[in-house]
Amino acid sequence: MTSSLLFFETAQREGSNYFFVREES
Repeated sequence: MTSSLLFFETAQREGSNYFFVREES
């Protein structure tokens, strides 16, 4: 569950681009 929070914070810092890359992978 902690990973989700970390991922969310990283996505906010990297931008929506991070979200798309993660979703595609």
